[in-house]
Parts: sequence; structure tokens; C-alpha cells
Amino acid sequence: VVRCCLLHIIHKGRYITSNRRSIFFRASHNAAEMEAALLYLAQRLLHDNSHGNLFFQEESGLSQTFLREYASMHKGCFYGRCVGFQ
Repeated sequence: VVRCCLLHIIHKGRYITSNRRSIFFRASHNAAEMEAALLYLAQRLLHDNSHGNLFFQEESGLSQTFLREYASMHKGCFYGRCVGFQ
């Protein structure tokens, strides 16, 4: 889960770096996408981690849960964002 979210954040950071001088670049949209990705990662870590622990005890169970949720999500409601309402 962490690796997937971090790869998305790195990809978005590289996109911002390479396109920030473009006339069509929208800083607020890209900042909102970065914030949404970080917020989703933080929410998952807080929700799925036991209280008082910084690391997961059972990483395989978390990965399976994440993949199951991802496969069942309807992608149309996100419009390019990683957080949305279903």
C-alpha cells in the first residue's frame, strides 16, 4: 500500500516538475491531487494500523484488503483523484 501510494506521489511530483512552466499548468489542481494522495495514505495507515504502533503487524492482510477494495471500486467517480465519494 505504501509503495503504491509513494510511487503515485513520485510520479505526480515528476509531472509537476516537468510541466510547471507550461501555460496550461494548473498549480491548484496538481496541489490538490498531491494532498489527496497523501491524505488517503495517512487515512489508510491510521485506520488499518493498531493503536500505538507505527508499523503493520500483518502486511500481507493489508495488501490483500487494499487490492480487493481497488478492484471493486467504480473508477468513474474519481475524475483523476485518488479520493472520492461512491
